[in-house]
Amino acid sequence: MNHPTKPSIKPPTVSVIIPSYRQAATVALTLRSLRQQTFTDFEVIVVDSSHDETTELIRNELKSFPSSKLIENRNQLGAAIQRNQGIKESRGEWLTFLDTDVILSKDWLETMLAKAVSRPDAELVSASTIANGNSRFFWSRIIHWAEFGEFAPETSRKPKKFVPSAALLTHRTVPEKWGGFIEALISEDLITINHWRNQGCAIYWEPDVTCWHLNRHTASTVLERIFLLGKSSAIVRRKLNLSGSWITKTAVLCLALWLVRLFRISRRVLSTGEVNLPRFLWHLPALLLVTLGWNFGFFVGSLVQVEK
Repeated sequence: MNHPTKPSIKPPTVSVIIPSYRQAATVALTLRSLRQQTFTDFEVIVVDSSHDETTELIRNELKSFPSSKLIENRNQLGAAIQRNQGIKESRGEWLTFLDTDVILSKDWLETMLAKAVSRPDAELVSASTIANGNSRFFWSRIIHWAEFGEFAPETSRKPKKFVPSAALLTHRTVPEKWGGFIEALISEDLITINHWRNQGCAIYWEPDVTCWHLNRHTASTVLERIFLLGKSSAIVRRKLNLSGSWITKTAVLCLALWLVRLFRISRRVLSTGEVNLPRFLWHLPALLLVTLGWNFGFFVGSLVQVEK
């Protein structure tokens, strides 16, 4: 069900596409940060599957945008399908993909668009992401830092093979060229970016532009991600026609890289003085258990036989 709100006659320069599912606690912050942008020639397309207070909250927030559209799905289809829906409904020359737990700096759109235009060789542009560790679970905060700490402004400014997927800017021809988002159950954005990169997509990381990623991790959500990741890997294997052995090797490699990143980010967290070493060591077994469980779910999923 489509609900256009104040549509503009002239196509906007940028279409901002936001998949949403039961994120009432953060989606308003995301939309308000969009409303404060210095660059204003954009439309907002929210594809929502919540069917709770989130939907009404989004509808009210969109009233303040000159051009916006709310697409309501009866079922939860997953963020990848929602993003692909948004692409089909978009009118802008450029596409921005946002998660519902991201807060943008006021000049994010203006600066990112200028960077993208100045670098015609870059097909996909991402920016510095600051992890806002607001969870009361210490180990879930560490996981959050491990996910995004590598892309904080103060870290290495060298080019990166992987970029944060919470806030992306690309020309609309890029998803058309590389086939849109892979419709996996979880981590579909990272899987898609990796697939596009392997196909030859030029990715650019802009360290001088910042957004904040809000922490939503709890014990239940982490366990849910582990479960869905196992299922997702089987779906990805089917869609990309990958062998089980390749997935298994990838899972082992992901585990090694994750532990290395966890060590690097944990060392940086300890150096800030926020936590002392005894407290960190007390939580370390839980951290390692979750990390191993995450990758084990991926490994098990790689063994699942999925019909094509």
